[in-house]
Amino acid sequence: MTVNSTEVSALGSLTQLGDGGEGVVYRASKVPGQVYKEYKPSVAHEVNPRGLEATIGILGQLPESGRSFVSERSAWPHTLVRTNGSVTGFLMREI
Repeated sequence: MTVNSTEVSALGSLTQLGDGGEGVVYRASKVPGQVYKEYKPSVAHEVNPRGLEATIGILGQLPESGRSFVSERSAWPHTLVRTNGSVTGFLMREI
């Protein structure tokens, strides 16, 4: 399965929107309508990149009606974000 990915440097300037237990969510200036969830260092070592890839890939396996249903009701991850090649988070739709 091929999953989209980008380097954090391609996101532009980041504006913090929220801070939770596992990560910090930012609005990224170069990807309007999307937000970047960056895992906190305390949990980053637990992130399984293959697991994230599988989660992202689930949408592509659904029929169009299923993709629309999930996409309209959630902020599903769609692109891995890397910092110097290591997965540090993902992009999702801003809701």
